Amino acid sequence: MDINHFFTEDGLRAWTEDRRDQHLEDARHYGQLADILVRRMRQSPVDGDRPWDKALRARRIVRPLRDMERVSRRAAADAEALYTTYATGFLELPARRERAAIARKAKADSRAQRRALRRAKVAQLEQPHSGGLPPQPPADSGRSAGAGITDLFKREAS
Repeated sequence: MDINHFFTEDGLRAWTEDRRDQHLEDARHYGQLADILVRRMRQSPVDGDRPWDKALRARRIVRPLRDMERVSRRAAADAEALYTTYATGFLELPARRERAAIARKAKADSRAQRRALRRAKVAQLEQPHSGGLPPQPPADSGRSAGAGITDLFKREAS
């Protein structure tokens, strides 16, 4: 196998599919063999067996085959995980970085726009008025604009 072909998307995909299919085929064979052994052993009594001994013996003897079946299915899943990890961690990485850079630039531009708007509002508020002083609110009912709560109590007492 050419190792350079392994580092392409198609090469790794083909290799991964071969491994996955092989492991799934092995798991299927292990499962079939385990089923055959269990059936045969349940039908083959040994002298001195109690009623449940055949089933327990069959399960005990077939357990390694069931473990092999489970491990083969796990190996098939791991082969798929290898391809997925390679694709997301290496093949798609430049595109993801580019999208992240575009998002960061858009965020920075938005932040700059908000700053510019704030600066424009501040500049507008700091512009001098025609009289030189900021406009005073109209006086209401003879009270001066600076009248505080203590002034109200003084007026009511007099």
